[in-house]
Amino acid sequence: MSRYNRQQALYRYNIITVQSIPKSCGVMFLKGTTLFPDTQLPLHIFEERYCHMLAKALECSRMFAIAMSPPQETPDNPMPIVGLGMITTCVQQKNGTANLMLTGIQRVRLLNVIHEIPFQSHSIEPVNSINDTVEPEEVVIRELLDICELRIPKAEYQIMEMLKELKVLDQLTNQICAIFIKSANARHELMQTLSLRARADKLKRFLAPPLSSAN
Repeated sequence: MSRYNRQQALYRYNIITVQSIPKSCGVMFLKGTTLFPDTQLPLHIFEERYCHMLAKALECSRMFAIAMSPPQETPDNPMPIVGLGMITTCVQQKNGTANLMLTGIQRVRLLNVIHEIPFQSHSIEPVNSINDTVEPEEVVIRELLDICELRIPKAEYQIMEMLKELKVLDQLTNQICAIFIKSANARHELMQTLSLRARADKLKRFLAPPLSSAN
């Protein structure tokens, strides 16, 4: 399956499964790691708590969430939005570890903690992107693609070909976040940003060349 066809399949998969998102799930805390919708994350599971979480997920919804750190809710710091993923492939080893592929299907907000032992589990609620762009969506898409094209080596033209096939701004911004944004803080900020207008503006800012190289 080509990279683009795989992305098409992921998008259809997202539309189908969003109706069956569980009310709670286990949460894996990985510093500096985000799982955007319609993207994939390979994982090696070896910690005992996450082996328990994986076993429970495989028994039930096959889903768990990826977060950078355990949340600490305050009046000025609401519970974070994180990436909910579905286990699409999983190879379990004789020593109890596992290698798996997690496919991002939805942004969700973490709510109350259900339990912390043997792994941390939260109630969750789905959150959706808000299409509030002022310009036509295709104009914003073109602007983002032009910026991305300046940052991709010619040897990796397949990435641009895949991005150019995406006609939905929400999908495109998620892919750009996963491919181009290296800063953990920036990725976290983009994960929290539901407004597509604000997300696109932030991507333009994060991807803009330094002033010295722009002259």
